[in-house]
Amino acid sequence: MKFIYHHIILGGTFDRFHAGHELFVKTALKMGERITVGLTTEQIYKHKLLAQHIEPYEKRKEILVQFIKTIKVITGITVIQLKDVYGSSLTDLSIDAICVTQATKKVALLINKKRKHAGMKPLKVIVVPWVRGEDGQVISSERIRYGEIDRKGKNYYKVLTDTKCWILPKLLRPALREPLGEVFEGSLSEKKSIVKRIVSTIQKTNPPMVFAIGDIIVESLKGVGYLPSVEVVDLRSRREALKENLKFEIRNLKTRKYRNGAGTIEVSTVRRLKSLCNTYLKVNTPQSLIINGEEDLMVLPAILVAPLSSLVLYGQYNLGVVAVTVTEEKKAEVLKLVSQFNLL
Repeated sequence: MKFIYHHIILGGTFDRFHAGHELFVKTALKMGERITVGLTTEQIYKHKLLAQHIEPYEKRKEILVQFIKTIKVITGITVIQLKDVYGSSLTDLSIDAICVTQATKKVALLINKKRKHAGMKPLKVIVVPWVRGEDGQVISSERIRYGEIDRKGKNYYKVLTDTKCWILPKLLRPALREPLGEVFEGSLSEKKSIVKRIVSTIQKTNPPMVFAIGDIIVESLKGVGYLPSVEVVDLRSRREALKENLKFEIRNLKTRKYRNGAGTIEVSTVRRLKSLCNTYLKVNTPQSLIINGEEDLMVLPAILVAPLSSLVLYGQYNLGVVAVTVTEEKKAEVLKLVSQFNLL
């Protein structure tokens, strides 16, 4: 096999290895006799969106190497730690090309400027096109961490908002009675103890966001001094209006209430939930969504719009509190459930 270049370099974080990464690596493998991949360390990515939830270096390296092994090539491949944007580009005279995207092309220009000053030949710059998801937007690790898309580019929010209303079919109700996450068991009289355990878990794991769905769980969290990132309430508990002696407080009772009927997921309410999620991530101020109807099924869109590693809390009747850690697998599970709803 004849290669165009002797030694190609490319670099990246390669977090949540996705379809765009696949094309990026494949392009270099097809064109270079030898490849060096620079895998970024925290010094470089610490300012990225939700950087604290980027996969560990060794995991990213393992997944990258596994992918390369699936491609039958005779190229020599080396993976190095990338602690700055230059890597080995200013010291290795065998390098003759660099793969970049439009977003990182400026790095290649900077490297060539440095090489010129050092009396080295400039590198041929290979710009690999972006891969776009089904929503037409670029697939990126940041969007995956943010919880918007999966690794193939499916947009969870777009799926949720492609119809006017999702209606829960009777046959699916038993499946939704099964807890979606870890159950903190206990009776209503023990709720303070339960919530203290949950808050302790939150403090240990430091999720990017905490969603609390339901009046009792929200009131219980506030009772121990914890404000969730987004609270979703309907001012009722077990279909009855909350009594004044519960001392339940909503930060702004005059705010607009969003309709969400029993057994439904209204798209207008989903849009509001997503907006509150975005607002919290920008200003880090707790947000409230008050439902006119029932908030029970809002657990599902909360999981689908939440950033990865977030926590979604809701009450499970006769069991306790369910804590759902938002993962890519959990989003896929919930998306499969929602796809079985009837459409209006």
